[in-house]
Amino acid sequence: MTKTDCYTFWCEIFDPSNEKRCYMKKFFTGFLCSTLSLGCLATESPAVGLLEQIPVMGADFKVIARPIYIFTNKKLTAPTVFTGMAGTEQPYIPVCCYQVRNISPLDLPREVKKYHQDEEFGSHMRGIRGYAYLYAAEPVSDKSKWTSMMSALIKKSANPDDGSPFSAPVLAAIITAETIPLKMGTPPNQTTLHTRYDKKSDRLVFTFQQGKQKIEFSEPTFAH
Repeated sequence: MTKTDCYTFWCEIFDPSNEKRCYMKKFFTGFLCSTLSLGCLATESPAVGLLEQIPVMGADFKVIARPIYIFTNKKLTAPTVFTGMAGTEQPYIPVCCYQVRNISPLDLPREVKKYHQDEEFGSHMRGIRGYAYLYAAEPVSDKSKWTSMMSALIKKSANPDDGSPFSAPVLAAIITAETIPLKMGTPPNQTTLHTRYDKKSDRLVFTFQQGKQKIEFSEPTFAH
């Protein structure tokens, strides 16, 4: 599977009626928090952002690398765990979990140059808006914390012929329930997420609300 037909997989999972309301071009997943449980989102609003797992394709259309990044609004001061949120509408499905172990921010131009073989990789990465810091991420090593959706992603990613990208809005926390609540955490620091497809710009827009603060991220859709 190549990037150009990667959306079929997600449509089959999240749109059983197959009505092709997948005009958003790809599914996102993500709501993450660096705290260890839902109830821990108390004193300070958790970091939010976007998770990007974009396969780098070689000349023979095989995946030569599959780096995972988290674009976030906050500088991380300690290793942080994130949960993804999948689906086009509420209730979202958690994809748990990803971790940022190295809290040294990455340089985007350097990452794009590292994988210069794939122009689509660089184009998409450069098109992400709304973030302040970029970090390398990876699935948590404790597989007992993986949700079923996470396990499916890991299995799919092991196929070198599968060029499906995956992205997700994220919030720092471990969430393993079957679905994600409409409001995360406790007042006054509850976090909500609204997602939409902007047809004019052909972009996915993710708006987090934390108290009175709105934080918006956006990314271009992939070719289809």
